[in-house]
Amino acid sequence: MTLRLDVVVPAHDEQDRIVACLEALATAVTTLQHQHPDASIHVTVVLDGCTDDTAGLVASFAAGSPWLETLVTDHVGVGRARSL
Repeated sequence: MTLRLDVVVPAHDEQDRIVACLEALATAVTTLQHQHPDASIHVTVVLDGCTDDTAGLVASFAAGSPWLETLVTDHVGVGRARSL
């Protein structure tokens, strides 16, 4: 059985916190990949109508993180962002 883990991070104007969040997720992904080499791990950051530099910071981090994807939306709120 292959383990699949999907994490969704809704983010609206989180430039002050998003890098720390992504660093923590990178640590978790690395740990899981060592413990379960056959695991499929994906993190999606939903950029929920961001007007600050959150998108740029996530894009910079994603460049070296194949497990990280982004989805850009209008500001729809945290619940709807998770659903998308």
